[in-house]
Amino acid sequence: DISFKTNDSDGTNPAIDASEKMRIISNGNVGIGTTTPTSKLHISNAGAPADDLTLLTLENGNGAGDIGTPDTWIDFVFKDTNTNVTPQARIGAHAGDGGDANTQILEGKGYLTFHTSGTTATSGDLDPPERMRIDSDGNIMIGAADVHPWNDSSGNGGIVMRQDGVLSSARLNAEPLLLNRIGTDGELVADFQPGK
Repeated sequence: DISFKTNDSDGTNPAIDASEKMRIISNGNVGIGTTTPTSKLHISNAGAPADDLTLLTLENGNGAGDIGTPDTWIDFVFKDTNTNVTPQARIGAHAGDGGDANTQILEGKGYLTFHTSGTTATSGDLDPPERMRIDSDGNIMIGAADVHPWNDSSGNGGIVMRQDGVLSSARLNAEPLLLNRIGTDGELVADFQPGK
């Protein structure tokens, strides 16, 4: 194992109060705040559970220039002896509300995208298409790029769950809503109003 220590004293004697901060164990696992990492990267606060603790920060930018329209990805890549298409899945973090983050207010907003590959190609680096988005207002869009799926420029529609409780569904040339009760008991749709 390789361990990395820092000196908690005044720095005059590095042998005093040197405490371990990171360790690489023999199987290649890296531990920060733990001496027994159980995954390739294991981060621990090395103490009792703490409220409002950030264990990992991913930063894109150094404070120079303008944010613009940055896309920051976490890619999931699976490889074997074949030349598979990669990545097979992706999570994206983006600044703004879907367009150019060209104002200070927009630079403070953000949204997440989730991508999965359904390609029939056999090799290459292909960007998996977006399947779901949580926009800067908290709306969840599945297969849709607009909070009103009937306005989706692709014409395919989709499902939108808005943060204000509205559920929308649109589909091109087919049923936008299918309900199927398994069995013969229970209601197909239940409608409830407060106080009634």
